[in-house]
Amino acid sequence: MKRILPAAMGGAVLHTALFGLAVVILTGCAGSKGLDRASLQEALRAETQQLLAQSNPVPPQTSRLSVPFTLAVYLQPKTYLERRFEWTAADRETLTAWGERLKSDGVLSDLLLLADSSVHGRGLNDIRLAAARYGADAVLIMDGAAAVDRYNNAKAAFVYWTILGAYLASGTHSDALVLLEGTFWEIRTQSLRFSVEAEALARTVGPAAFVRDHDTVEQAKRQALAAFGKRLEDHLKSHLVKQ
Repeated sequence: MKRILPAAMGGAVLHTALFGLAVVILTGCAGSKGLDRASLQEALRAETQQLLAQSNPVPPQTSRLSVPFTLAVYLQPKTYLERRFEWTAADRETLTAWGERLKSDGVLSDLLLLADSSVHGRGLNDIRLAAARYGADAVLIMDGAAAVDRYNNAKAAFVYWTILGAYLASGTHSDALVLLEGTFWEIRTQSLRFSVEAEALARTVGPAAFVRDHDTVEQAKRQALAAFGKRLEDHLKSHLVKQ
């Protein structure tokens, strides 16, 4: 005897199949495309070149910056570029911790985090003037970019056509690369003293329904900030403390 499914049941089966197909498509059924480090580096270098074009540096030998000094930090805000991420409260807490360490080492007298609202423009002079209004002797301008490669592994092909597969099987990868660059400018002379770079990779593997690219980027950013902080401290001590 031929079995005939009720219309409601047939619709549910069709809905399940379509949902599974949508999950595969939306979660990236293609293989890994890799992470374009060169593109991120080019984007950050372009930002730095814009700042350099706006500067009017005085020869380094005329510098009068001495320790301890007050350092302002400006985090370049997110723009329409998808490569740039949001700076979070946790990132600002990390910067504050750097400041405390450098104050205890006698390098800084204070560290100031410049709010976006305090900088009236996007140019180097706008940032420098905002830092000067708060009594800073130097300003660190930080910028960052991120890339994400989201793809499925072999498990996805077998189980993502079901609803439960997208919630249970570890078939989705999210790889993130974060690059950070900071340029250290002396306020009085408007000269670039040095720059610091750092990068980090992070990976998340799990069910498609629970893997969030944003979380992977944040994980990579935390690692990059840790490396950046160590390099910044080394640069400050080698470039300034010994003068």
